[in-house]
Amino acid sequence: SGIDISDVNLSGADLREAQMAGSTMRRTSLVMSDLSGVDLSGSDLRDAELAGINLSGANLTGSRAAGADFSEVELKSADGTPTGRMWVSNLSGAIFIDTDLTGAKLNGANLKGANFQGARLTRAQLRGAELDGANLTPEQLAEAATKP
Repeated sequence: SGIDISDVNLSGADLREAQMAGSTMRRTSLVMSDLSGVDLSGSDLRDAELAGINLSGANLTGSRAAGADFSEVELKSADGTPTGRMWVSNLSGAIFIDTDLTGAKLNGANLKGANFQGARLTRAQLRGAELDGANLTPEQLAEAATKP
């Protein structure tokens, strides 16, 4: 089980490859932090400030991030290959404004009411995702892979 670092300011932190599965980080600020390769599976990131962080290769499987701000987050490796995992996550109400979600795995995720304004969803996997009330354009959906 993970640690509880709720309501902490970790802006600019270097947490590369950290094993933080099951952690509670509610309302934690990780703005401009490096979380590449971090294991956040099963973690509680609700209302966290995650703008500008590097999540390349991060595992967010089963995480809860409702209300989290993912603005300008990069979810691919340095060579451009998709590596971010967000499979079956609760990201309802999450903010993905101008976020690069290229190749992100969002299959089955709860994205109700999420804001994807200006987000890049090229090859993003949205099969079975709940998109009710999400701010998505037809063009964004067309660039995403919504079929197996």
